[in-house]
Amino acid sequence: MIGSTFKLGHDPAELQRQAHAQQLAALRQQNSQKWAEEKKSHDDQRQASQIREMRLAKELSTLDALKEEGFGAKQLGGSNAGGVEVSIPPSLIAQHCSDACAASIKQNVVFQIHPSSNFPFVPPRVTCSTKFCFPSIADGRDLIYDIIQKEWSPSTTYLHIIREMPAFIGSVLSLLALHGPTKLHVGFFEGSVSLDLYMRDPNASVLPCLKVDEASSRSVPRFVILTESAMLTVEVPPGNTAHRIGEVRTWAHLSLLSQVTRKKKTNLVTVRFKGIGGQGDKIQTYLFAASGTAGTQPDEGSESSAADSFVSVLQHHMSTLGVVGFSQQKNDSLEEVTREITRLSSQVSEGSELSVEFVQTLMALYQKQIELYAARNDPQHVNALQQLKEFLQHPSVGHALDTNTHAHT
Repeated sequence: MIGSTFKLGHDPAELQRQAHAQQLAALRQQNSQKWAEEKKSHDDQRQASQIREMRLAKELSTLDALKEEGFGAKQLGGSNAGGVEVSIPPSLIAQHCSDACAASIKQNVVFQIHPSSNFPFVPPRVTCSTKFCFPSIADGRDLIYDIIQKEWSPSTTYLHIIREMPAFIGSVLSLLALHGPTKLHVGFFEGSVSLDLYMRDPNASVLPCLKVDEASSRSVPRFVILTESAMLTVEVPPGNTAHRIGEVRTWAHLSLLSQVTRKKKTNLVTVRFKGIGGQGDKIQTYLFAASGTAGTQPDEGSESSAADSFVSVLQHHMSTLGVVGFSQQKNDSLEEVTREITRLSSQVSEGSELSVEFVQTLMALYQKQIELYAARNDPQHVNALQQLKEFLQHPSVGHALDTNTHAHT
């Protein structure tokens, strides 16, 4: 018979239909597996969320027991729902330190407990908002492990954390009394921080810069934050510019600072921190902007820059901590500081445009003036503190901080 020589089952159209059917079957299987995995992930998340909600409800139900023990406790709302604000009275702290240390506490010490999104499997963040010692630890650092003195366990409760707080305060006061501020290495910085928290703190400084990798000559925009006892490098993602929320990339205790080097006639500053726990030294290099050029790129060749403010504020904090040997210290007289404050403050008027470097420099001078008055037991330090507060509330100062934040993110 003359005709097609193809055997049954080898028809090209039939083979194509079979291949298509196999592809559809494989695709259905992949989709089924993906759906099952997504359902399991969703179920796991829902279960974790239910566990978190049930656990937080249980934690919050125990707050009345704390009040009977002398603690103050109240729930936090809004984005901090499930969190607790705890107030520790001096009478509880006095049970865990000497009479001399206890006498230094004149008010309740307040902490906040912020539950993590994966609580209780991930520990809550515990911060202090009361400046009860020097250097202050009310600077956003997480104190959870220093308070509980052990590794985190999901069985650890709010009650346990809160009941350990008086002993923690007592240990901080005792350590400072015995060894001084350079040995106070408590807490850590991690995750998200608010730049506003530090910009509005007269004892902290926020400076925009570029963090430089000298090996590759690459640089990335960052903010350097200096508190009374710590230095943070923070990245603010573009999407968080309006809210000024950044992520901590590096941090170190100021008392571990061993060297500050500024290249001659440049705005490049390199800092070296001593390593602890067998770790090597940490070395970071930053390029700062020139004074009066907020919103522009840092200028490596400018002689007057935020690098001056950075080094000046750093020296100020190191001096108050009692750290010596890392750099030369300038001994300003009260008269010189007051004269410089008068000169700079005359430039602050309604509608004046100020750079953030100018603001930080004047803040540092006010802080220095307050210290010098206090050292003389001169009541004028109260007036100086009031002048600093009024300066921070000036519209031009707030505008400079806001404008600079937007410009460098």
